[in-house]
Amino acid sequence: MNRKLRLIACLAICMTLLFTAPFIALALSYGSISGTVVAAGTNAPIQGIYVEVKPVNDNGDFDSTRIGTYKTYTLADGRYTIGNLPAGKYKIIFSAGLAQNDTAKQYVTQYYNGKPTWESADSVLVQGGLATSGINASLSLGGRISGNVSGAPIATVFAIPVFYTDGLLDTNRDIRHTSIDSSGNYTVIGLASGYYKVEAYQNDYADAFYNNKTTFLNADMVFVGAPNQITGINLTLVPGISGSGGGPIAGWPGGPTPPGPTPPGPTPGTNIPAPTGLKASYADGVVTLSWNPVSAQNLAGYNVYRALDATTGGTKLNSSVVTSSTYKDGTVDGPKTYYYYVVAVNSGGQEGHPSTRVKVEITDTLEPVPFSDVGRNHWAFLYIKELAARKIVSGYPDGTFKPDNKVTRAEFAKMIVLANGWELIKPSKPTFPDVPATDWAYSYVETAKEHGVIEGYPDGTFRPTSNIKRSEIATMVVRSKEYPINTSGTGFPDVPQTHWAYSYIMTAKNKGIINGYPDGTFKPEGLATRAESAKMIYMILQ
Repeated sequence: MNRKLRLIACLAICMTLLFTAPFIALALSYGSISGTVVAAGTNAPIQGIYVEVKPVNDNGDFDSTRIGTYKTYTLADGRYTIGNLPAGKYKIIFSAGLAQNDTAKQYVTQYYNGKPTWESADSVLVQGGLATSGINASLSLGGRISGNVSGAPIATVFAIPVFYTDGLLDTNRDIRHTSIDSSGNYTVIGLASGYYKVEAYQNDYADAFYNNKTTFLNADMVFVGAPNQITGINLTLVPGISGSGGGPIAGWPGGPTPPGPTPPGPTPGTNIPAPTGLKASYADGVVTLSWNPVSAQNLAGYNVYRALDATTGGTKLNSSVVTSSTYKDGTVDGPKTYYYYVVAVNSGGQEGHPSTRVKVEITDTLEPVPFSDVGRNHWAFLYIKELAARKIVSGYPDGTFKPDNKVTRAEFAKMIVLANGWELIKPSKPTFPDVPATDWAYSYVETAKEHGVIEGYPDGTFRPTSNIKRSEIATMVVRSKEYPINTSGTGFPDVPQTHWAYSYIMTAKNKGIINGYPDGTFKPEGLATRAESAKMIYMILQ
């Protein structure tokens, strides 16, 4: 009997192996790709980005032998996973244009490793039975085009990417579109840097292009430098045959245009010459650019762009128009290669023709800068970098620090509490009526008050949202460190002994925490900037 049972058991095992072996082998021939998609500069996760992997051969061309649907959307934490992938190489596209929500659609589509085109995209090897993780993407904010459409109650506006050289379709960039609102206003988002033709489309209306043009071929172009916004691109629809202009509905003239360069260039209606003589030098983490001044009517200055290759549009570096013919970029990484170009801009914000590009190869290994608008050449770079590392200051969602922005009394109270490492308190009853327990700064303000750093106004308020004055900062700094009052030495001509903060300002000066302006003044009633505040906090940490 036992022998019979053993025989049955052996047969059962054999049958199990017989039927499961093919499935085991099948599972081992498939793999997966996973990663995270975040916003460049802030590393905030982006939900709803469309991710698709496409099979390629060893040459990087599409592999039709592994046809399948391999796509998904990123989750709330930015993660994605695509499984059941036959073993082999793949290219991955992170498409903001096909995203599930407008927040995700404001970013620029890219391929793996930050590549802008299919041809330049890196491939990823998937091995059967293995998970390929860490295939991440960092997406940059795109530019915007906005304006108004008149003549029809509803309409769709297309921003069509084109080549500057011939005005035909550039298939390497997304076509983006949006609908007009009840007032006819529109904003197209998520545009990669380059030229666009703008079209309004609606059934039973003739196609309308920018500058009153009626066909795609003769339509004027608009240059967008991401993440900037081009405004005032207005269009008028008139009754007629829709699609007659040769736009996205009727099909592209001449068929798809092969990939090619998308250099920056002039906004329609401008005749601003290109800057010449662009030169670049590199030293100690800073690229210095210089060029020949442009002579043009209503010239406001220049915009400086930085790209990662010799053809695609770059990212504008300057937050305000550059008024000289030199610029320093202290936000570079290394080792890395950059391509710079400069565009002149008039008082109306219209850009002219671009300069030739200059290539800069950085062989140094550089620590990344914490904020895109505080380069190594910024006078407060050391102070801001150190405070950011200690989590005493932070930046904005777009990756900037905005060093020239003013600081509120509540913000500085938080900075000084964190700098001193004080334990936060949260009393049951607020000290100040305008800083209730529900206020984000409540614990910081109460902690600073407990340590004798701050006082309220005669009416009992703290005024947390008021911008803080330089005299107030000097007072808070001295109080926080309990420095002995020292009024010796030469003071500032605009801070007489009768000034309420005289003793604190003099003490801070003698401690080397503050200094005056080139004209010798201190400007005690001046509003402190984020950079100035960072320096004063940094000095008390030494």
